[in-house]
Amino acid sequence: MISVWDSPVDVEFIIDSSDRVGPANFKSVMAYVQNLVRHWNIGPQKIRVGLVTYSNGVQNQFFLNSHLSQSQLIGALGNVQFQGGPSDAGNAFQFVSQTGFSTMHGARQGVPHVIIHVSNNPSSNMAFAMQEAKKAKDNGAIVYNVAIGNGVNMNEVRQLASQPASKYVLTSDTYQSLDSLVNPLSTSVRSGCLQRADLVFLVDSSSSISSEDFQQLEEFLKDVAVRLPIGPNNVQMGVLQFGSHPSIAFPLDMYSNRLDVLKGIQNLNYLGGATNTADALKYMREHVFSHVSGARFNVPRIAVVITGGHSSNPSQTTIEADNARMSKIGVIGVGVGSGVNINELHNIAGSVGRPADHNSCLWG
Repeated sequence: MISVWDSPVDVEFIIDSSDRVGPANFKSVMAYVQNLVRHWNIGPQKIRVGLVTYSNGVQNQFFLNSHLSQSQLIGALGNVQFQGGPSDAGNAFQFVSQTGFSTMHGARQGVPHVIIHVSNNPSSNMAFAMQEAKKAKDNGAIVYNVAIGNGVNMNEVRQLASQPASKYVLTSDTYQSLDSLVNPLSTSVRSGCLQRADLVFLVDSSSSISSEDFQQLEEFLKDVAVRLPIGPNNVQMGVLQFGSHPSIAFPLDMYSNRLDVLKGIQNLNYLGGATNTADALKYMREHVFSHVSGARFNVPRIAVVITGGHSSNPSQTTIEADNARMSKIGVIGVGVGSGVNINELHNIAGSVGRPADHNSCLWG
């Protein structure tokens, strides 16, 4: 699933054009953006690109539907001028979220919306910038944050970006070395290979997950959701939480579009209690993947178990994971944090006798 971006994506660049950047460095940034988009398949049915710059205010350079060929886009990027002034990232995120990603200006429904923010310094109002970046992410946007130089506050950089930061934060020591980041961004992981399936997430909400990890887990779920073609004839997504007992957050047929799924994820609550993974797997197989709950007969059925600790009954957990596979449900295990039992994660994923990273992974 690692490939050059050529599927439909709406990309908005947010570029710092403040005094701390300076005209020479700004020129390096724009050369970097030009080099980046050369790796993409630009077109009305493929990738669309918009760009705003900010300093003391926001300057929209062009909208998503302004330049729909690669030659036009690269030419437009070459005409963007340095502005100067203080750094106002918050209003730039707000503009992109409210105006740049509007259908009037070329944003499409049903395709990923991506923001690529490039800066070397904190905003003049970082709290406002974080607030507006969060709103953009809550609305379904994926946010990459490209941080330049040694003076950046990495905690702030990570908070602006989508999670996990290891994937969505890119750093460069100098403006002149920005080109080293072209390949990581141009070959970002995308999940477009999954076009039609019933997908259920089993989310560990027990005391083995800290409240901070639980919030990051929510961001992870949102990131997955914005990359999937959610719909009754495409991918249906459900979420089952578990602590001492399983608790259905929303079944497969509750939400028929991506925005409603994101709202459903936003409403997840931390449960606490024991880590009863076995009962969650059993409930998932018997109830969540039932026709009554919206499961379909003619599509792949996939369960993603996200857990942060030892289950209260490891042997029964393995039995229930095997029962799910016997019911033709593919099971993927994802470990969160440092308290994960690796052997149990592999047993959940059914990875005995084959490479463990096929169906299991560690995150965070």
